[in-house]
Amino acid sequence: MTTGYLCEHKGWSSSFYSFGICGIVLSLCLTFTIYDRPQQHPRISDKELTFLNESIPNISSREKKLNIPWKQILTSRAVWIVALTKISWGFGYFAILTKFPSYLHIIQHFPIEKNGIMSALVYFVDAIFMFICGFIADFMKSRDYLSISNIRKFSEGIAMFGPAACILAISFLRCESTKIIICLMVGIGLFGFNNSGDVAIVLDLAPEFAGVLFGLTYGLCNAAGIFSPYVAGVILDKNAGDMVYWNYVFYMASFAYFLGGVIFIFGATAEVQPWAIINTDNNKQDNN
Repeated sequence: MTTGYLCEHKGWSSSFYSFGICGIVLSLCLTFTIYDRPQQHPRISDKELTFLNESIPNISSREKKLNIPWKQILTSRAVWIVALTKISWGFGYFAILTKFPSYLHIIQHFPIEKNGIMSALVYFVDAIFMFICGFIADFMKSRDYLSISNIRKFSEGIAMFGPAACILAISFLRCESTKIIICLMVGIGLFGFNNSGDVAIVLDLAPEFAGVLFGLTYGLCNAAGIFSPYVAGVILDKNAGDMVYWNYVFYMASFAYFLGGVIFIFGATAEVQPWAIINTDNNKQDNN
């Protein structure tokens, strides 16, 4: 939304300057406010520290460098299921993220400022659902409605099949712009449920190595995000003004989400992996 306003009234360069400055300021803030361990934070309350220690039992009060079991991680079926899920939805997500504003401009003839507002609304709904899904997952866990693995699969199913259906529906709505925006808002909003699915599951698989797993799987996801806009661009280069070619992009993104959901539901597990238990136990013994 801000980018649309800046481009409309201040020119393209202003958006790059504005967000570049914001990035620098944010980096400085993080540099001076982030600590390695909760116990090291000078402003953490006793109540919050107790909550973290109880919620994450493997958290260590001492800094101890762990030997990362790279071989076990890279050959772990559970890790690769998460990675393939992220690669799949990353392919669809980044195709829509990068090309949908062009779709609104070329096909729906939205002016750039309105385009920015519509795009912002879509991802605002996504942010709201990110919060909601956590409460729902915690509620189901507290009532023992589902196992942790099934909670992750339930959340991921919503996050994958919801966008797949909504993006596919866009291809049938033609020029009904209001319905198209609502459809995408619902689809990308439901995608926020992946925070209780493929995002949270790395903590279940290996609490002490969650950062490593997160970085590895998200790195592969972003690699797909580099490739998918290129593929979409190749398709649209034939005739970006023809809705037929846009439909091909929507089919591609929809299938990517659908594939990610199938992979996760039939392959994922939230059980702590043996190699994570061994390393965690050794770490505890070393600290005692």
